[in-house]
Amino acid sequence: MESKKKLRAIAAFAICMICIIVWLLIKSKDESVITGPDTERHVRTEFLRPSVISLSPAFTESVYMLGAGSNLVGVTDSCKFPQEASSICSVGPAMRPDIKKILDLAPDYVIAGAGQETLCAELRKKNIKTLLCGSSSLDAICTAIWNIADIFGAYDKAEMWISNLDLSLKTINLRRNEIQTVPRVLVCVAREKKKVEKAFFSGPGLFYSDVISAAGGTNAYTGDIVCPELDKSKICEIDPDIIFDIIPGDENGFATEEIKTFYDQWSDLKIRKNGSERKIKIISGSWAAVPGPRVIRLLDSFADTILTQ
Repeated sequence: MESKKKLRAIAAFAICMICIIVWLLIKSKDESVITGPDTERHVRTEFLRPSVISLSPAFTESVYMLGAGSNLVGVTDSCKFPQEASSICSVGPAMRPDIKKILDLAPDYVIAGAGQETLCAELRKKNIKTLLCGSSSLDAICTAIWNIADIFGAYDKAEMWISNLDLSLKTINLRRNEIQTVPRVLVCVAREKKKVEKAFFSGPGLFYSDVISAAGGTNAYTGDIVCPELDKSKICEIDPDIIFDIIPGDENGFATEEIKTFYDQWSDLKIRKNGSERKIKIISGSWAAVPGPRVIRLLDSFADTILTQ
């Protein structure tokens, strides 16, 4: 019974996270734009400390990574990392933030994602500047982090993070020479049932697809749906070399014995058409579902599986 409750909680969290990601990314543009009442881009050369509201877990993590967590006066219900973020005033769910709460907090900036353009337009009418960020690719995540750093003048920390990402990408590129063919990969981002009958996977427009490519693979799903739902027969038809199963859970993921049960749920999909064994990799932890600073950890995790024959 306890196991069933945990699985239901996993499914509910995963579906919630994918709904948030799809809603934020389905209209996304791979650039960030700071807009104010005059819609001009303001470049800062001094280290400033304006008050900020973040409307995404990824942007909240970015603000903390840049050393400006004390400037956050509001976050969404989904912003749980780092732990300090949980104590900040919530303005509601990411998909439906409470504009009255935002106005009551009177921030200097609101950091928002694609799909929140209408909200930002309303805030600009109230003389609140907004920063619209994309997060559908590694380039978009880099741009978002740099433009968030621009709010605070925290360029040194942004440069350090980008350097770390570049180092991971260079290391992965060197390792690509070790593989003869490019593995075809599916990334499961949400599933509800205890046994894998149907699941949602990453298509174009979700950051996972770009991470697959950067890690040395290619997305086995070639359709145009951002988050397609595939049943077992369709998965077998696509016949990927590798399946990553993203199961967020809490920050630290799940215990070893629980992760084993997740592997067991893929048992009847482990054998490929040609009789060889398909790689299944469970990635557990809420960090794996957030397109923010810790995407480097996800990139390295993908590469370790994709580039190991």
